[in-house]
Amino acid sequence: MNASGPCAPLQTLWFARNNSEPREGRAASFGGLVRRLLLAAALFLAAAAAGNAQTVNAGKYTVEGTNLDGSSYSGTAEITLASETTCVIEWDTAGVKSTGVCMLNGNAFAAAYVLGDVLGLIVYKVNGDGSLDGTWTITGKDGSGTETLAEAK
Repeated sequence: MNASGPCAPLQTLWFARNNSEPREGRAASFGGLVRRLLLAAALFLAAAAAGNAQTVNAGKYTVEGTNLDGSSYSGTAEITLASETTCVIEWDTAGVKSTGVCMLNGNAFAAAYVLGDVLGLIVYKVNGDGSLDGTWTITGKDGSGTETLAEAK
C-alpha cells in the first residue's frame, strides 16, 4: 500500500493502531489460513473414512439364521475371492448347499445366490468385529429371513 495521497493519514493511523500488516496482507494471510484449515479438515475426514472402511475376510464362517417361517437353522459358509471386486460364497446349512456371487460396498456386503431352483438375495451389514448380520429373501416367497456369519475359529 502506498502511504501518499489524500488517505495517507488514515492509512498511517490504521497501521499504527493495529500494529499489523496492511489489510490486503491480512486478508491474504486469513485466506491462506482458511485454505490450510480446510485442507487439514479434508485430510482428517479422509483418514477417518479410511479408518472406518470395513473388510470381509476370505475364509470359513459359522452360520446362524432364521427361515421365512421363523424356524432356525445353522451351518457353515465359505467366502473365496474371485476378483478385486467380487467373491464367491458357498453355504452348507443342514445339508443344503447353495452358491452365490458376492461383493462389498462400504459396510454393506451382498450376495445373490441359487438355492435349489430359486434365486435369493442377502444383504449383510459388516460389523466392526468382522461378523455379518444379514436379511435375505428368495423369489416367489413372501417375507424375509435373517442370518449371521461369524468367522470360524
